[in-house]
Amino acid sequence: MKYQMGFGLSAVALAVMMSSGCILFQTGSATTEGSVGGREVSLSGTVFSWWDETVYDVDDDGNLFKQTRDGEEQHLNIALYGFSFNPREDQRFWSWQQIVEFNYNMMHHDHLSFTVGAAGGLSNGARLEYNNEDPPIPDDNPHLLGEPGFYQAPVKVNETNDYPGTVKEPGSRRVYVLELSTVEREPGSEIKGSFEVKIEKAENDPSNVVTGSVRGDFTAPLIHERIAECNFSGGGAGMGVDPCADLELDGETP
Repeated sequence: MKYQMGFGLSAVALAVMMSSGCILFQTGSATTEGSVGGREVSLSGTVFSWWDETVYDVDDDGNLFKQTRDGEEQHLNIALYGFSFNPREDQRFWSWQQIVEFNYNMMHHDHLSFTVGAAGGLSNGARLEYNNEDPPIPDDNPHLLGEPGFYQAPVKVNETNDYPGTVKEPGSRRVYVLELSTVEREPGSEIKGSFEVKIEKAENDPSNVVTGSVRGDFTAPLIHERIAECNFSGGGAGMGVDPCADLELDGETP
């Protein structure tokens, strides 16, 4: 997902809120400093992570069986949001009020997400960078898989606002840096590190583009892979396996 300023919704996460609007949960932590276009960014609401390391294959009898992905096929996902919610709850069972509340918060709060490819080789001290003008070529070494998702909440248009004399758009050069000081693997442990997002003027951009940079530190608790993929990434286990389905037909999952 590319950088967005003031419009659009991310599909990375879903929130759990009481219909009254009261917050139920807070997960992880993040601090930020800096601004883009003179606007500060807040990501201190909910921060979490998960490993995508499970894949299914088929045996000679046609039965599906679980395997652990090779290191170069594993992904580490890190998500930071400017509002609080519980990422461990099955979002299919929310009330319509909870869904409406979530959509409102996603539109009106900042959020940022990273996916690390070939993540099995990650270790403490890893530094990864993505430049949209020269994106990394995926290989067997850890790398940022695609452009990170950065969304900046909109500014309200008042009824008396006129169109401005000139229109400013975000600079089209974007650089993302992710540094990991602590890399753990078990749910309940934490991924810790820092990030930087830089929005810059590219060579062919107009002279008045919006630029800026934001950096921060984060602690992202690891949640279980299956609930993360049920809520946030669909068929992450391959072979058409739905992480939300009743995979053992035991009646636990409707």
